[in-house]
Amino acid sequence: MRFLVAMTFCLLLVGATAARAVADGAYAPTTESTGDILAKLTAADGQLQSGDYLTVSRTANGDGTTTTWTTQVVGGDRLTLEQRGAVTDEFGEYQGQDWWRDANGTVILERGADEAITDPAALMRSENGENPFHVLGETQGEPQQYVLEAHSPGGDVIDAYVDAKTFLLAKVTFSYRGGRSELDFSDYRALFGRTQPFHERDSEDGFPQNGSETQTLSFTQSPSNDAAMTIPPSQPLFAVSAPLTLPARFTDAQGYTGEIVLTATVNGQSLDMVLDSGASGLTLDPGAARRLGLPSYGRQTFSIGGNVDRSNTIVPQLSIGGLALRNVVFDLIPFNDTEEGAHPVGLIGCDFFASSIVGFDFKRKTVTLYPRSTFDPTALGLEAIPIQTNDCVPRIAAMFENVRGTFLLDTGAFGTMLSQHYLAELPQAGIERDTSAMDQTPDEISFIGGSVPTQYYVVNDFVFASTRFRTGEVAVPSGDVLGDDAGLIGRNVLKEYVFYLDYADGLAFFKLNV
Repeated sequence: MRFLVAMTFCLLLVGATAARAVADGAYAPTTESTGDILAKLTAADGQLQSGDYLTVSRTANGDGTTTTWTTQVVGGDRLTLEQRGAVTDEFGEYQGQDWWRDANGTVILERGADEAITDPAALMRSENGENPFHVLGETQGEPQQYVLEAHSPGGDVIDAYVDAKTFLLAKVTFSYRGGRSELDFSDYRALFGRTQPFHERDSEDGFPQNGSETQTLSFTQSPSNDAAMTIPPSQPLFAVSAPLTLPARFTDAQGYTGEIVLTATVNGQSLDMVLDSGASGLTLDPGAARRLGLPSYGRQTFSIGGNVDRSNTIVPQLSIGGLALRNVVFDLIPFNDTEEGAHPVGLIGCDFFASSIVGFDFKRKTVTLYPRSTFDPTALGLEAIPIQTNDCVPRIAAMFENVRGTFLLDTGAFGTMLSQHYLAELPQAGIERDTSAMDQTPDEISFIGGSVPTQYYVVNDFVFASTRFRTGEVAVPSGDVLGDDAGLIGRNVLKEYVFYLDYADGLAFFKLNV
């Protein structure tokens, strides 16, 4: 889906170390205070009159493709169709709940929203009433602009440039570790109570394929049926009428709990794919796609432990054991992995898990799909625990040293990891550097895009799924690769359970595997 202005700001607020500082004397002093500028900015932006609206805009992407956006607004609800080539995504907000239906038809409930109609002033608003911006001064050239600055918790620098005559937002720059990006707004027009830009330019230093220019083609009042704005149902990739055990390989070797590999068949060729609950979609290596004769489109660059090019493809037919899937959209991301007896070329993630209840038994080395209508957790003696799946990866509550946190459930991770900010919250008396593990294990962990320096610790008193583990080894990668999460729970813990993931109902079910 498209990350619009407000979402871009939210993402960059949790970034890494800043790469820029303002030189002394770069701006002329001003008598306008931060509060005055923000108040005038809000007044200049205006308030959209209540009613129903339809907007259509078109984006020329830096990779040469075109995206068309059609947004319907009905009161406080909205629905956007994003069309790029043969793929259509939908996203919106209904009765305060933000949602996204991806190109495979999976509906994902989200925690944050972008603006229904591009609203640059939304960048400057704060939900808790505490605005992080402060005024630096006024530009000394033309056009004159007030410059306000904010720093993210991770050290990124966000500069907002407000036109000194109109008090409309002219541009926003983001300086972060590894680069700088800029959003420019122009062609402001006053319609239906709001003054908004009809032209937006997005650029990123070093990555022209990520750049874009968006032009609003039309903005009209257009009554619509309220029922059409409701959150649509998910369209599963497959359906099972009875429990189905997949031909999965558990690539264990020398006491190491390896990856879970499924073999998919595409165009008569067999592909090894990792079953990964920590993956928010389906991914395939671009080299494998070329060998299969699959076209790619929509290239962008993003970072997961390093810079990675991502594009998309559609697989017309794909089978995994007794499952037959059609017209499946994959992200094309470089993937190079070697496991015991397998050579995975991609990941099977969110859309697959969202289509059924998926059960794991590491002791018996089985993966089984269950229809929701006949799944009976009580008869199986399972404990139900709520999970969050609002960005299509499961998160669950757990506790180290009596400090609660939210952790990813990640079948694609070999071990359990803690974020640096969560480790800092733990009582340091219970934490020891695991020097023996450092001798046996590389002091880096590989992510898509590169390796991240990592330290290993022994942490006591881990409580998860009604089980208390007295001690255990954890990895703590550097940087912010785990984002806001306390960490992730990998196969070294999950192997102790028979467990089931039910994305649709937001539940996981556990039982110790004895």
